[in-house]
Amino acid sequence: MNKLILLLLIIVIILINSIDGLKSTTIECLNDQGESVDWWVIQKQPVVSSMPADTKYKLGLGYLYADSKNPTWKIPTNTLNDTNSLSHTLNLIYSNKESNDLAWFMYNDQPPTDEADSEYAHSKGVVAFDSTQGFWLIHSVPRFPHDPNHEDYYFPKNEVNNGQSFLCVTYKASSSFADIANKIFINRPFIYAYNLPSKINLPQLSLIQQTIKGEFDDSPRTDSTILTSIGGNSFQVFAKNAAWDKDLYEDLIQSTLKQNMVVTSWRLGSKASVMPTYCSGGNFTYDSINTLTFSFDDPTEGTVNWKYTKDHSKYALSIHEADYYICIGDVNRMFTQFKRGGGSACFINKSLWQSYANIIETIDTNCPGDTSLEL
Repeated sequence: MNKLILLLLIIVIILINSIDGLKSTTIECLNDQGESVDWWVIQKQPVVSSMPADTKYKLGLGYLYADSKNPTWKIPTNTLNDTNSLSHTLNLIYSNKESNDLAWFMYNDQPPTDEADSEYAHSKGVVAFDSTQGFWLIHSVPRFPHDPNHEDYYFPKNEVNNGQSFLCVTYKASSSFADIANKIFINRPFIYAYNLPSKINLPQLSLIQQTIKGEFDDSPRTDSTILTSIGGNSFQVFAKNAAWDKDLYEDLIQSTLKQNMVVTSWRLGSKASVMPTYCSGGNFTYDSINTLTFSFDDPTEGTVNWKYTKDHSKYALSIHEADYYICIGDVNRMFTQFKRGGGSACFINKSLWQSYANIIETIDTNCPGDTSLEL
């Protein structure tokens, strides 16, 4: 009898494990607790040398986090190389990297081990979809993430120095993947890691395969169609190719949204390549204002301050409060980036807009009439 009970227990355990193994992994953006969210953003701080030794900001591992459930900045107690929303989300790929039910690819103009020619987009991100849904992660970190085919997930030690931006959005495959693939094809990023199973049925997956093969459209092209997240939020995602040869912000995003904006981007390089602040009038229709310094208070570790020279993020805010646009993307405000592909995802969220506005301490100049963004 005891043997029979033991045998039954073993069978039950095997069945439970088998059922668990058959559970499908939902491909989506996950928060710091590994729970489903429609979207999330991370704003990584750079190494802040003025902070006490061994603090997360001194180590360059501090970050701010917000998501669709709570769109105001949260200051996590953990660090960027701990388990968090970024690792939870990307590990959906790392733990299923060879699955025939999951298509994924990673792109970066500064790939982890390769070199990408400047003819490719100035663009960094990760896309992962099954036949039902998936996520698009847009970020600004060079040499990240590492190829899942060769390494496990980790945040690289050599990328802690600068501030960085991240946006993850969950989309339905049927309504969004074709548009994502088209934007990727226009941008023409350098795809350095991928798994595109022939079994999976995703519309326009062939455009990703063409991009990997080096095929591209050399006529001037842009795209600004709206993608709707799985939770019903609208993201107007902009894309431009190198042949278009204009500024992403003034000439595409701002002219489409009809917004004056402040822009945070990498502006180090030769003086001739860095774009100054533009105020509307004369040659410019909209104000495009460069940010200078950033600050916020951490209740545990004190005031965190840094300058634009330490921030590699790429984000823009509308200046007038009534509109509350946030754009997170790929491209810097530099003349040399006119001839690079890339894009940005723009959306409206009052709470998140205010959170971003609150960490911008100073801007390059106040253009006439721009009084809504209180800095």
